[in-house]
Amino acid sequence: MRRPTGPRSQSGSGWPLAAIVALLLSRAVARPIARVSEASRALAAGEHPEPLRPSGPREVAALATSFDHLSVELARTQQAEQAFLLSVSHELKTPLTAIRGHAEALQDGVLEPAGAGTVIEREARRLERLVGDLLDLARLRRRSFSIRSEQVDLGEVAVAAFERHEAVARSFGVGLHAMAEPDALATGDSDRVLQALSNLVENALRSTPAGGTVRILAAPGRLEVVDDGPGIAEDDLPRAFDRFYLYDKLRAERRVGTGLGLAIVRELLEAMGGSADARSEVGVGSTFTIHLPLPEGMVAPAEGARPAFVLISRT
Repeated sequence: MRRPTGPRSQSGSGWPLAAIVALLLSRAVARPIARVSEASRALAAGEHPEPLRPSGPREVAALATSFDHLSVELARTQQAEQAFLLSVSHELKTPLTAIRGHAEALQDGVLEPAGAGTVIEREARRLERLVGDLLDLARLRRRSFSIRSEQVDLGEVAVAAFERHEAVARSFGVGLHAMAEPDALATGDSDRVLQALSNLVENALRSTPAGGTVRILAAPGRLEVVDDGPGIAEDDLPRAFDRFYLYDKLRAERRVGTGLGLAIVRELLEAMGGSADARSEVGVGSTFTIHLPLPEGMVAPAEGARPAFVLISRT
């Protein structure tokens, strides 16, 4: 009897082809997924894998694209957290240094107990606020400090900055003066304004040689820190407030801090609706200026009609 041929034999001859197609498809899916899996393990180990090249079926390519986006966002978050932790460590250092300096001056009999106690108590309160901020940030997973909006007497802020840095200025042999115009008011957060001003005063004291002078000037909507130190090159001024820029440029030739102070100044002022700028001349000195909004309804006097600064504190 004759064996049937036709559809069955044709179907049988198609099995090898179907198997080959299935194998190729499985590899087209498996290889991209294996790359995503390998990159995921690297990411979990704290590494930063190279971007994946989306390939394979549409769904698999979308998976690779999503992973690349996740990797970029995670790296950005880690950088923001690292920058914030550096900023926090820098800001905790300032009041601690002031407390230690006044405590040592009190022990040496250089300062009166009442005056030193006032500064120590005030700096302790600011430390409490910083620690409170850290706790709030940890609870809310935010990466910025709280900012209040209130009327600020910039003359009082200038005096607080003077008292905070008086002991350090004396140890450096640098004269520190605080001066103010009448009605030196602004809108902002008094603690954050002092925080920004302190960073500028710290930098000025470090860069000014012994026998030099640092002046803190308060005017309506404006604070200035003027020193007669070595100055900053004109080409460096546009980037003076960038993280670590002046630190990298100047650390071989003068005392420098952490490289974060000026960047923190800019961030704080922008959060309060203000700004900061710098003017300098090599061999003459530098002026760093804080600009803040004026209280509602207040108009600053014209430059030619400004009243004279009045000395309010000096070493």
